[in-house]
Amino acid sequence: MKSFALFLLVALAMLSSAAALTCYKYETTHKSEAGKIDEGAFDPDKACSDNDGAGDSTPCVQTCEDGLTICYNYYQDRGFGGSGNYGRSKGGCFSEPVDDLWTSEGCTSNLDTASDNLRNCCTEDNCNTRPNAASTLSVMSAVFAILLMAILA
Repeated sequence: MKSFALFLLVALAMLSSAAALTCYKYETTHKSEAGKIDEGAFDPDKACSDNDGAGDSTPCVQTCEDGLTICYNYYQDRGFGGSGNYGRSKGGCFSEPVDDLWTSEGCTSNLDTASDNLRNCCTEDNCNTRPNAASTLSVMSAVFAILLMAILA
């Protein structure tokens, strides 16, 4: 019985000393490719200060609150802003749906869909480095279309 109690104490100590998850935090609106987050701007040594990452296109590293175990990227290609002509990229520690267009309570990746609101959810430190997820899909679709036309010609 004593060894079991000692085991529980050691296990609890290990859990409480585990480092908190860190995620890249950023948010930006864009009307063209030039306004999107530069995928080379992710610096694991740039820690967020109080207001960094909110409305900022330069990602910083955010330490998640206790209990938060998921990092996310959210990409909206269009339909954002008053005119509906803007897109948005947002990332950070996931605690709740980002806006009304988020289609589930939890964080589930949907990068393999044709949705205008793409999410990448992951559980490792600084894993959310896909701020422009749809652009990757668009490039892949264009390459596939070109290959298909070449094959059919």
